[in-house]
Amino acid sequence: MNDSQALAQCVTYLLQNATQESTWGDSQTDWDPIITALTCKLLLSCGLTPNTVWYINRNGYFHCTLSASFQWLNNSISPDGKFGTDFWDTAQLGILIETYSLQHHFTAYDSLKKHLIRSIESRGFQTDPSNWQGPAFCVTAIAYLRLLGKHDHTKALERDLAKMQHSGCWQGHSGASGIPFAVWHTAQCIILLADNPKFDPDLLAKSTQWLVNAQHGSGAWVSIQQYNVYFTSYAVLALLHDKAKHAVHIQSAIDYLRSQMAPNGKCSDLGGTLMCGMAFRAVVGDSFEKDITLIDYLLAKENTNRAEASEHAFREQELELTQAKKDLSKWEAKYGEAEFAITKKGLFVLALVALFLAILGNVTGDILNSIVQRTFLPPPTQLKQQPPEAASAAPLQSGDKPSPIPVTPTKPQLPAPQRHP
Repeated sequence: MNDSQALAQCVTYLLQNATQESTWGDSQTDWDPIITALTCKLLLSCGLTPNTVWYINRNGYFHCTLSASFQWLNNSISPDGKFGTDFWDTAQLGILIETYSLQHHFTAYDSLKKHLIRSIESRGFQTDPSNWQGPAFCVTAIAYLRLLGKHDHTKALERDLAKMQHSGCWQGHSGASGIPFAVWHTAQCIILLADNPKFDPDLLAKSTQWLVNAQHGSGAWVSIQQYNVYFTSYAVLALLHDKAKHAVHIQSAIDYLRSQMAPNGKCSDLGGTLMCGMAFRAVVGDSFEKDITLIDYLLAKENTNRAEASEHAFREQELELTQAKKDLSKWEAKYGEAEFAITKKGLFVLALVALFLAILGNVTGDILNSIVQRTFLPPPTQLKQQPPEAASAAPLQSGDKPSPIPVTPTKPQLPAPQRHP
């Protein structure tokens, strides 16, 4: 794995480990703002644009953009203009915004800018209670003022910074572990000195030699836990100001960082992966592999992820359609050409209704029969048949017409109505 491939792995790991809010962080959540800000800086330096979308497949696909990261960072600026855990974090966000002209993405930038300028002019950053407070805070103040074009205001700070050097290095306040983080401070001071030829060259040479002498045989600058990766990465950034002269030390450090990387690109933790990415980015420079730039790679990968996301969505739709067809076939096979389907429970209810209607019909019939008999039929005593009267036996005379025989209508003998018991 060469430097370009190592850079690609680090960047890929960072892209694929963004949150749904397009942020980055570790278990130490109060570092999330500064880790997110520096990750944005790295990705922008690799050519990723604010509106470029990349997709992440983690319990389903979702997409991220740097614009969403900027919105989250903007919302993380407090009303008084502070950001992150200390002045260094706040200044780093200011440097990011000014370097890439992101002012229109940060509505809260005015308050952050006022806070930084106020802290620099009053030297309030020198009393910051952070364990990391020291020369590196002065370095970020100078770098921010340079971006604002306030070069006249940096002279006093540069003089203060030169006075802080002791025995070739810059030491900060001791942290909770008692380690003064001299490598972290010295590396950042060297980066600033190398960027300004007006600084005393002897001061730069002296501090660079101290940094080289502090390198461990493993190629690392030894500290505690993940700080081995952090400090080694910063040392690489510092020594690159004279890459030819310090090629052996730089290569040894790069080999160490590469040895700490997992196959997925992770280096210690997410913050360590970020620092490795920054070191590899500086070593690789503007070339990526041979004829491909890093932005080409990122855009190609972004398009590949988008295609994979579309394919995943299409397959899910296909699975849903196939399942629907299976369900339809199952119901057709079960009920055939039946016009409707009824459950056992429904059939039982229908049986109860039918039984109820049958009983109701019988009772109603009895009641109606009783009413008819009482209303329209005479009592049994009136139904006896009367004997017919005798007809006149006089013979017919010639020319007479026969008279009709009177007939007394008789009523049929009806049986007495029977009552049910």
